[in-house]
Amino acid sequence: MNDGVVLFDHKGRVVVVNPSAEHILGLSREQLNGQTAIDHNWRTIREDGSHFPGEEYPISVALQTRVAQKNVVMGVYHPKDGLIWIKVNADPVMLGGNFAVLVTLTDISELRRTQEELKRERDLMRTVIDTSPDAILLKDTEGKVIFSNRAHIDIAAPSDGTMVGKTGFDLFSEETAEMIRQDDLSVLTSGKSLFNVEQTVINPKNEKRIVLTTKIPWYAPDGNIVGLLAIIRDITELKELETKAMELKTEQQRILAMQAFINDFSHDFRTPLSIIR
Repeated sequence: MNDGVVLFDHKGRVVVVNPSAEHILGLSREQLNGQTAIDHNWRTIREDGSHFPGEEYPISVALQTRVAQKNVVMGVYHPKDGLIWIKVNADPVMLGGNFAVLVTLTDISELRRTQEELKRERDLMRTVIDTSPDAILLKDTEGKVIFSNRAHIDIAAPSDGTMVGKTGFDLFSEETAEMIRQDDLSVLTSGKSLFNVEQTVINPKNEKRIVLTTKIPWYAPDGNIVGLLAIIRDITELKELETKAMELKTEQQRILAMQAFINDFSHDFRTPLSIIR
C-alpha cells in the first residue's frame, strides 16, 4: 500500500508496521515496534500551527472512546527532515480479545505545499484585483455575478454591500439593466469581445456614471462559453474634466475673438479721430 499502516495493541504499543509507514515516518520497523510514542523528540502541530497534545492523538482518542477518528491532519517535525504533514485515520479493531487500533497514514506534505503556494498566489491575485481602480467581475450565463472586486462594488453601490449572486436587474434601473443584459447576450452568443464601449448608467444611489466597458467570453476547458469577464472603468470624473477643458477652451477662444475685435475697432476708430483732430 502507498499509505502507511500501523497497528497498535490495547496498550497503545506498535505491533505491526508496513514499509510505507517506515518511509513516511522515517523510522525502521525495529525502531517502531513496541513503542507507545512514535518518537519523543518529535513535535506535532495542528493545521493552525498550535501544539497537538499527545492525549488528543487519533490513536489515543480511538483507544479511549472506541470511536473511529477520520481524516485528522497533523504536522510532524522531524529532527532531521523538518516538517511533514500526514492525514491520519484511526479505527478500533479487535485483536486477541482486546480493542486495538489500526492507523493509516497518508503523506500529504506535497499536497500541503501545493495548497499553500496556491493560497499565496490566490491572495496575491486577490490583492491586485481588489486594489485595481477598474471594476473586475465574472458572470455566469444567467448574468449573475460570481466574482467581484471592490471597485465594482463602488460603482454599482449595492445596498447590502455584496455583489455575488446579483444581476443588473437587482442593482440598476430596468433600462440600464436591459442594456447590460443585451451586451452580455451579444458576447455569450457570438463569442466576440466588446472593447471600451462608453455607456452611461444610473446606480442605485441615483448617480449618473459614465463607464468604459470591456466584456470577454469565458470558456470552459471543453470549449463551451460558461460566462464572461467584464472590466469596467469609471470615467465620470475624466469626462467632467474634459467638459470643463472644452468650456475653458471655448471661453479662451471667445476672449481672443473679443480682443481681436477691440484691437481692430480701436485702430479703425483712431483713424477718423486723427483726421478730425
